[in-house]
Amino acid sequence: MQMACLEPDLELEEPPPAALSTDYLVVGGGIAGVSCAELLLTLNPEASVTLVTDCHLVKAVTDLSHVTKLLANFRVVERSATEWGQEGGVRVVQGAVTALDPHSRTVTVEGVGKVGYGRLCLATGGRPRLVCRHPLVLGLRDVQSVLHLQAKLSAARRVLVLGNGGIATEL
Repeated sequence: MQMACLEPDLELEEPPPAALSTDYLVVGGGIAGVSCAELLLTLNPEASVTLVTDCHLVKAVTDLSHVTKLLANFRVVERSATEWGQEGGVRVVQGAVTALDPHSRTVTVEGVGKVGYGRLCLATGGRPRLVCRHPLVLGLRDVQSVLHLQAKLSAARRVLVLGNGGIATEL
């Protein structure tokens, strides 16, 4: 996630006229998008921040505690996007982004129309790279994929864990 737009003395460009406009537009309701929106409000409380997500839930960080300067403990929880936005002062727009026009600084959101922005953060996540596409090969990256794994494990006789990342070593 590029954070260069967070310089405190940065003058925001006026968002273009659109059905809806905002100083900062964050696309993505995952941990990166939610954390970005929260940080933008912390650094610039007078700015308008809008988060676009195509899901009714967002992933938020709670119980944050710093263990060392570079290491933190936290929990990730799924919350209602609307409730999270109301509590945190972020406007939440639900819908899929269908177009992005950087020249006019607008995104088109399904069911909403054009949303103008001064600055844009795209935090739409990624997909795991799997060894192959097969119904028995699972990639883990979120709560839903873990629940899917749990269901598969209940009837499994053998399991192969491929990978040495944090999730694989915990399994």
